[in-house]
Amino acid sequence: MEQGKQRLAEGDWIMIFPEGTRMAAGETRKYGVSGALLAAEAGKRIVPIAHNAGYFWPRRGLRKRRGLIRVVIGAPIDCAGRDPRAINEEAQRWIEDQVARLAPTAATSASATSYGQRG
Repeated sequence: MEQGKQRLAEGDWIMIFPEGTRMAAGETRKYGVSGALLAAEAGKRIVPIAHNAGYFWPRRGLRKRRGLIRVVIGAPIDCAGRDPRAINEEAQRWIEDQVARLAPTAATSASATSYGQRG
């Protein structure tokens, strides 16, 4: 926690994956609280990010499927003075809602043949 606060004070950005590990598309688990705790104690905001890469590169799988990976960057969440569990709940709801919206359809998976092409 102290090292994280020091890095933030130096102007560094910290990226934390609260899930702890990759999960299969459509699965969820309780998010770890350390990132939210650091942000709350340091009075910083967090920026939630969602993507659909799990649909094309499955957990425990080396074979990747063709498709368009989409990334959505959310609005910053104010954390100062908030309970880290409440921060996590807000971020998790937003991320999982976005991931559900990003689920590929058969048409978009089949027609996206290279980076940057839309299906």
